[in-house]
This record gives sequence, C-alpha cells and structure tokens, in this order.
Amino acid sequence: MSEPAEESKVGAHIRELRELRGMSVTELGRQVGVTKSQISQIERGTSNASIPVLRAIAKALGVPLFSLFVDDDPHDALVRRHDRRRLHIPGSRIVRELLVPDLHRRIVLIAASFAPGETSADEPASHSGEECVVVLKGRMQIEVNGHILSLEEGDSFYFDSTRPHIFRNVSDEPAEIMAAISSRNGR
Repeated sequence: MSEPAEESKVGAHIRELRELRGMSVTELGRQVGVTKSQISQIERGTSNASIPVLRAIAKALGVPLFSLFVDDDPHDALVRRHDRRRLHIPGSRIVRELLVPDLHRRIVLIAASFAPGETSADEPASHSGEECVVVLKGRMQIEVNGHILSLEEGDSFYFDSTRPHIFRNVSDEPAEIMAAISSRNGR
C-alpha cells in the first residue's frame, strides 16, 4: 500500500469486518500476533501493515486476503465486462477481476490471469469457506494442504479453502482461471 488514502480504506474495511464479527481490537491482535495498538493504527490508516500481517488479519476475520483491498459499494447485480473491478494485491502481478458487483454476497466470483510461471502468492494461504477453480486457458498447478494437482484447460477443482493453498501457472503460456469462493460465515 503506497497511498495514505488506500491505507485508510483498507483499515476502515478491516474495522468494519472486525465489528461485524463482534471481535475486539485486543482479540484480533491476539489472533494475528500483534498488539492491539498496532491493529488500531492499521484500522485508522496511520500504520502500514505488511502483507504477512494483512494475510493473518484476513485469516482471523475469515475472509480472502484480496477482499481487504476491495472498496465495497453495493449496486446492481449486472457486471459488464468493461465495468469489472480489478483487485490489486500489493506485490502481486496477477490480474484479478471481480465478476460479481461487490463482496456483499455469499459467493464471490473472480477471474484471474497468470503470466507464465506466475504464482498466486509467495506461500500457501488459507481463508474460511470453500472454493471451486476452473482453468479457462492454459495449465495450472494447484497445491492444497501439501497435495499438488495439475489441471488442464476445462478442468475444475473444488476444495475447502481453510486448507493452505496456492495456484501456479506451470506452462510457458499465459493461463486464466475462474474461481468461485463461498464464505461459511455468510458475510
């Protein structure tokens, strides 16, 4: 996160999610492994949080990491291709697009494009819910809970996303996936 306004939006979103879950600043800090003061500073946008800390916050709140970076503004259910919201995760070059209007749904649908050799994260991550991934183009490798699967164009895989997982484009060509992510918390 480079802009103070962006940090404020992410922090406000974290506070909103924490409060929706009835979680105190102290409890979130305990689950993340940081002080309540640090959580408070992140929520106010006065402190930068590292990606590992943001990943831990997302896990504690039971949401995917990318959801912390999306500014939810509910509107019509129709999403035109040219109106898709891009999800930017700092440090990632993967192009992710939200295929549903907002994150106020029980299912989030995302399209993601991977350059050759690109991975979804530096290390496997987990979040609450379930996920189904379909390879639209290219070849992908999905690692879930230490088990590696190779998927070809048209293949799909459904898994419990509380298990650590990571996606890799293992080919020399660009790859595209579509992922449906459900929340057990029902947001």
